[in-house]
Amino acid sequence: MTTGRTTRQKTKRRRTVKPLRGNASTAAHPSAASGASLKKKNALLTRELSEALERETATSKVLGIISSSPSDLEPVFQAMLANATRLCEASYDNPAYHPHYGGGVFERDGGYHQGPVWGWLLGPFCLAVYRVTGDARAALAVLQGMSDALEDQGVGTIGEIFDGEAPHRPRGAPAQAWSVACTLDAWQLLTQIATKQ
Repeated sequence: MTTGRTTRQKTKRRRTVKPLRGNASTAAHPSAASGASLKKKNALLTRELSEALERETATSKVLGIISSSPSDLEPVFQAMLANATRLCEASYDNPAYHPHYGGGVFERDGGYHQGPVWGWLLGPFCLAVYRVTGDARAALAVLQGMSDALEDQGVGTIGEIFDGEAPHRPRGAPAQAWSVACTLDAWQLLTQIATKQ
């Protein structure tokens, strides 16, 4: 508990603090950055804020479409694709885009983050669809497409990645723990909710 005396002492000390001056003060206090450094940090923070606002706006648009058409998921996927493409400044015409994962080590490594999709993201996406629409059956319908993957590469498992374009063949590691865990967790939760609806 603070007493009046301690408060007065702190106040008195604050009155005796002098502003930083000269190079010696700046060197002694690394938090006192130069004007150019502050401008650079401000520009970085402004850019990060702008990017965060763009992501929030894109998310808001997608959620709006989900809530307006809970049974028709095609517009949702189209909105997600359009917003993701815009945010990433991506293009199907970009020579770095690899719609199908394959080839030698160089081609696979170069295309790993340039087109393939990760199966683990489907579980959280379907849970988000349910949370926005309240329709567990519609969210389960999206997951139903993953049932084929449980039989394609390794029975009862889901692969690491899938081709970015149809027919979305499984690629990479044939059994990826987080792909299986996230998908089956969502499947279990949504099935429990759907049986109660």
